Amino acid sequence: MREFLDQIGPYVLAILVHAAAAGVLVLAVEWPGFRKSVPAPVESVQATVVDEERVQLELRRIRDRETAKRREEEERAEAARAQREHEERRLAEMRDRRQQEKEESRREADRLRTERERLIEERNRAEQERQNANAARIAEEQRRQEAETARHAEERRRQEAETARVDEERRRQEAEVARVTEERRQREAETARQAEEKRRVEAESAARRAEERQRLEVEKARRRKEIEMVRRRAEEERRASQAEADRRRQEEERARRELLAREQQRLDQERKAIFAKALEEYIGAIQSSVTRSWRRPTGVPAGLKCTVSVVQANNGKVLRVEITQSSGNVAFDRSVEQAVLSASPLPPPRQRALFDREIVFLFNPRS
Repeated sequence: MREFLDQIGPYVLAILVHAAAAGVLVLAVEWPGFRKSVPAPVESVQATVVDEERVQLELRRIRDRETAKRREEEERAEAARAQREHEERRLAEMRDRRQQEKEESRREADRLRTERERLIEERNRAEQERQNANAARIAEEQRRQEAETARHAEERRRQEAETARVDEERRRQEAEVARVTEERRQREAETARQAEEKRRVEAESAARRAEERQRLEVEKARRRKEIEMVRRRAEEERRASQAEADRRRQEEERARRELLAREQQRLDQERKAIFAKALEEYIGAIQSSVTRSWRRPTGVPAGLKCTVSVVQANNGKVLRVEITQSSGNVAFDRSVEQAVLSASPLPPPRQRALFDREIVFLFNPRS
């Protein structure tokens, strides 16, 4: 538009000058009642010059107004351009800030994922070491039990050998009794033979036989008593040995039960410790999620903390939030409740057994 006005400006100016001159001439020649006279050449030239100056002045005013108008339009265009550049810079800064926040969030997520993988690896390594230790302990216990079984077998063999020895001694004594009986039978036969041959000395022989029989009976009774004493002593030794074996077996069984009870107690304690650690990690994950969603209200000082009770659904969705122990600052408590709602759904536990519909934790932001 400005270029177009600059191009036609001289032509418009020339037209205006000629129009003004023509108008003056018309008024001078054809105005009704106007007395015609022949003007002097000098006066005509002067009127033309005055009108030309007036036209030039008017044209300068027009150009000045156009120039002022153009300047005003240029200033408005410059202001609009500056405003657009400001808005574009602000939008670019906002985009850069969002990109930076996304990059920081991605780096934080990578760091947390790396830390979680490291913790999982450490826990797996500790679990593997504990399992290896348990396997070694179980293998050692099996070796000890096998050695104990071998000892018991050796003890049984010794007892069986002792029993065999006692049986052999009893058979030897019975053989001795049989031998004595056989000798007595032979002696009786011999006595009968001698009695048949020596009837003359029957009274004397009868007395001698009676005495011999009495002596043999006493000897037989003595030997029977000795055999019975040996048998009774062997039975007592066998019973004592059996009682000692039973006592040792009971003591070993009691020691084994105590060892198993201690091992079971240790395993229970380890399971409880693992469960407590996993529960602590689960509560820590919920606290971290709520902390990331929390924004400190304006004017709230640092160092405040409160106890929060959260009721959640099975999928982690927050159903109810309650401040069970207030921080003393209402704005801080309300911001914590809003952070818990913003963190919904809450992160799930690693083990389903750790899930609890009601979670109570201490919210204590570091910043």
